[in-house]
Parts: sequence; structure tokens; C-alpha cells
Amino acid sequence: MVSRIPVVSTASVLLLVAALTGCVASAEPEANPTATVSPSETPTPTTEPEPQVALPTCETMFSADMVATLTADGLVLQPDNLFGGPSTFDGVLNVLNSLSESVTCTWILPNSDLLLTASVATVNSSERTQLDGVLTSEGFTVSEALTGSLYMFEYTGEGSYLREAHLVLDALSFSAQGSSGREDQLTLDAAEQLLQ
Repeated sequence: MVSRIPVVSTASVLLLVAALTGCVASAEPEANPTATVSPSETPTPTTEPEPQVALPTCETMFSADMVATLTADGLVLQPDNLFGGPSTFDGVLNVLNSLSESVTCTWILPNSDLLLTASVATVNSSERTQLDGVLTSEGFTVSEALTGSLYMFEYTGEGSYLREAHLVLDALSFSAQGSSGREDQLTLDAAEQLLQ
């Protein structure tokens, strides 16, 4: 007896092969279990450095015009500052004396009690806030000048006259105290001289 083998068409074989191939999972590359993903580095925030300004000497603190005015009034620049700082207020003086970089100069009228003390100092934002606070608490009047605040105090009484001015800018402080009547002009002149 002859057995019959069913005839399978070529198309059927191809369909069967295609179907079986689709059932086999494709081999995908395995993830490397030892590989580590490094987090993207976050840039460290940088703070802007405080502006650096070269402070003047006593001889170059004021403009030539202001020096001529002081000289015409009979004032003489002293070689050393022997008369303390440019404030009669202890709180203000403590802040000014704590500043790391400053120049303080004194002009006197010979054979008299008249003197003028002026200073220039560098300040950072924290020191500026502290200086603004103490000047306000001491009762100084304030107005805008240049790019900062001009603080003024004037005392008249018992035969004495005293004026005190402080110009506080972003990175600099200018102070003058005395009885010349020009203390505010002196701070503005020194600032313009240094910032030109």
C-alpha cells in the first residue's frame, strides 16, 4: 500500500516559517548591570566678586579745586591722622573703624580748634547695610546722591557748630566731619575724584 503524503504548497511553507519566526523573541542586547549612570553635574553657583578699588592717599583724596578751597580757608593737611575718625557718633565710628580698607585724613586750621576729618573706605554689601542702618538709627537725614545715599547731621548749640556727612555707595563709603560747612561737598568731591 502506498501512503499518500499531502502536498504542501511552497506558499504554505513560507507562511509557516514566517509565523514561527514571529513567535521567537528577538535577541536584544542586555543592559550592562554594572554600568552606572552619572548624574549631570550641577554647576556650582558663583558669587560676583566685590569690585576692587584702589583707595587714594590723603594728598589725592580731593580734586585740585577742593584742595585750593581748603587751602584758601587756611586749612593744612596733617601728615598723620592724630584726631580719630570722621564721626562723633560711637556707633558710626565703630562701623567705620571695622572696615578692612580705609584712608583717613585730617586738615586743621593752625592755632585753632577747627579741624576737618575725612575718610574713604571700601565696603561690601553687608558692611553697607550695617552702615546704612547705624546712620539711620542715629537720626541722620538721608537723600540720594550720585548712585548712593548721602547722610547728613548738623549740630549747632552752646557756641559750637558741627557737621557730619557720609556718602554710602555700593562698594565705597566717604565720610567727613568738622565745622567747615562743606562736609557734604567734600564727600561728593572725593567720590567724583575716585570714580572718574
